Parts: sequence; C-alpha cells; structure tokens
Amino acid sequence: MRRNVIICVMLVMLVGVGLLWLKPGSSQGLFLDSLDWTSNATPAASAAVPSGSGTLKAFGLVGPASCRTSEPPTGSPWLAVAHADAQKYKIDPLVFDWKIWQESGFNPTVHNSPAGAIGIAQFMPGTAAGMGIDPRNPRQALDASARLDAAHLQQYAAQARRLASHYGGWSARYGYALALAAYNAGSGAVQSAWDQAFASAWPSSPWAWLGLLGAETQRYIPDIINCSVA
Repeated sequence: MRRNVIICVMLVMLVGVGLLWLKPGSSQGLFLDSLDWTSNATPAASAAVPSGSGTLKAFGLVGPASCRTSEPPTGSPWLAVAHADAQKYKIDPLVFDWKIWQESGFNPTVHNSPAGAIGIAQFMPGTAAGMGIDPRNPRQALDASARLDAAHLQQYAAQARRLASHYGGWSARYGYALALAAYNAGSGAVQSAWDQAFASAWPSSPWAWLGLLGAETQRYIPDIINCSVA
C-alpha cells in the first residue's frame, strides 16, 4: 500500500513539471517562440508581427512595412490628415506619414524640388493634373498621394510576394519599397529596373532592382522605412 502511494505521488510530480515546462510565458516557452524570429525562414502569416508600423494586410502582404516605431517629429495639423488618409486607403500609416515628412516636412508651401514638384506631397504638375487635384491644396494632395500609394501597392503586391517566397523576409517590406520607388522615380523606371535585374535568373540580392535606380531613390526608401535594403 505504501509503495502505491509513493508511486502516485511521483506521477503527480512528473505531471506538474511537465505543465510548468509548457506553461505560456515561461522561460522555456519564450526561448522556443524566439526560434521563429532567429531562423532564416519567413515567419508564418499567423505569427505575431514585431512591434513597429504594423502593416494593414489589404493587399495580401505579410509583416511590418517598416522599422519605424513613432511618428515624424512635427506638430503640423496635416499629420493627422495624412494618417487618416492612409487608413482610408488601407495603407501603412507610419510609412505614409514618413513619406510626406521626407517629401515636404509637412510644409504645404515648400519649394525644394529642382524638378518642379509642388506642395505637401510634392506632386509633379502633370501627375497632379492626371489625378484631378490641385497639388497646392494639402487636403487634396494628401488624399491623392495615399490613393496613389495604394494603387502602387496593388500593382507590385505579386512581385513582393515572389521576393519573399524566394529570398525570405517580409512581403510587406518589399511591397512598400517598390511602391515608394514608384512614387519617387515613376512606375516605368521601377518596371525597367525590375526587368533588367530579373532578366535571366534570380540575382543574389532581393534589392538588385533598387541598385539599378538613381541614387536619390536608393536613399529615399531607407530614409522612409528606416530599414537596411542592402
């Protein structure tokens, strides 16, 4: 009888140790969870996205779009408008806000473009006319800029997913990089660079297409998303 009691006690202790090992939030669980982030494979779509600019998945993209964790350092009332426009078109608000910061510093009357770009979103006159907006009107320009980013994301989403599938990494980051490049250099230039980079085989880097664009565009993307694109 005493022997049976001892055996039962030992079984209870073993079960308790097992439960502690599997308890969520324990040091062992945290270590196992961390393997998803340190491996070379792209984390599953259902995995928690690291803190940052949390992407909106409206375009079939996965992961954080940038390495940003805060808004641009401005007290401009147009920041809130830009943020709302990004949400309206289901694009990443932080990426959009930092793009406008990069373009104009949220100054609707800025004149810093030798190419002739105008206003808070730095539209070229022809592009603005094609979108039916007044580039000097910040409300119209911000809405049009967010709308254009959404169109570019839709355009490049499939290519971003192909990059993530072949090289690993987040499809959202590739997608937003392609969209930003199109905003800065034009869709035609981006497509030409892509066709040249992937003409015959997969290059060694997923960013080979970016290296074929101008120096300004090569700086533009990391300045906005705050991530390395090397």
